[in-house]
Amino acid sequence: MDHVLKCSYYNQGCHGGYSYLVGKFFKEFEVVPSDCFNSDVCGNYCKSSGNKKGKLNIKVDDYYYVGNYYGYTNEDNIYQDLKDNGPMVISLAPNYLFFSYKSGIFDGDGNTFGKLNMKNPEWQKVDHSVVLVGYGVENGIEYWLLLNSWGNQWGENGYMRIRKGKNLINIESLAEAVKVSLTED
Repeated sequence: MDHVLKCSYYNQGCHGGYSYLVGKFFKEFEVVPSDCFNSDVCGNYCKSSGNKKGKLNIKVDDYYYVGNYYGYTNEDNIYQDLKDNGPMVISLAPNYLFFSYKSGIFDGDGNTFGKLNMKNPEWQKVDHSVVLVGYGVENGIEYWLLLNSWGNQWGENGYMRIRKGKNLINIESLAEAVKVSLTED
């Protein structure tokens, strides 16, 4: 995380950017584990120091929008890609309830457009990204399991469970993923 925030040519670190371009950065440049990152040169300290982790080659083979193109992400293709390929980046539009989330399954206001008898817009605003790491069911309610970047004091030790299938805070509108390979020298 530190490596891409400081060294990516495609984004603005903690000042914003696009998660899709993180995949592009890592496809073109080396993926550096956090404890191997040398911020002075944007390099891999483990490779130059002889550390065992320096023998690992983590490569992004592909990066893509879940659903195959921007604007086609939905609950079904998120679920399928999560099952087939594992964690992915989900972008959303956090609201006050998201910021103050503590625990439980987040089940905000629901679909505002549906309540107004309007069709959902083709493009939905998102301005924060999290990692979708899983899926579950509690008391018959399906939810997504998210890991946020705000530390373990937020939510459930840094995680959030959010109701699946309602596109709350636009969570089912934009997802990006990467395919990674790992080899050892």
